[in-house]
Amino acid sequence: MSNKKLIQQIQKYATIADAARAMNIPRKTLSDRYHKAMDQLSEQERTDLIKTPEQQINMDVQTYKMKGEKKDINKKYQMILDQLITKNQQLKDALGLSESIKQIKIKPIIADSKRNVSQSTAVVVASDWHLEERVWPATVEYMNEYNLSIAKNRAIAFFQNTLKLVEMTRSKSQIDNIVLALLGDFIAGYIHPELMESNQLSPVQACV
Repeated sequence: MSNKKLIQQIQKYATIADAARAMNIPRKTLSDRYHKAMDQLSEQERTDLIKTPEQQINMDVQTYKMKGEKKDINKKYQMILDQLITKNQQLKDALGLSESIKQIKIKPIIADSKRNVSQSTAVVVASDWHLEERVWPATVEYMNEYNLSIAKNRAIAFFQNTLKLVEMTRSKSQIDNIVLALLGDFIAGYIHPELMESNQLSPVQACV
């Protein structure tokens, strides 16, 4: 097909895109062929072929769109390329870290089986028991409760757990002495007026 006939065939349609679909040719290929054919024509031949300004405007619009799409594609390609470069660098860093880890020599930690014969003294701290003070569950949204029975059980558990810890520590050290630090506030007393009504024992009874 001659250049003139190709141009005439394309100009039967409103746009190059329409011509490309009708002729089953990729739009870019057809656009390139169209402009190449136009360049090879004489000035008079181009004047004769371009019959209306509207046709020329449509062709120019299509060319502008194609240039814009090409620019957009190049931008997206560059973005993908940048992401690929970043991923490759991250992969190299990860592989380098993996190689560094492989070079680390791990030394096993072996427990000392020798019995430590050093002497130690156990120190036990007790304070703020408030033995006779009463706490009703309803006054603390049922999150706690305290009375003489609970106070007794907690005191017993305190000394039982103290002995358990001492026995555990004796496997590594000799313990013959215990220092029991009694830091005070074992009874609430009447330090607040309302405690005269709520306490289950008087200060003297609580001390006994």
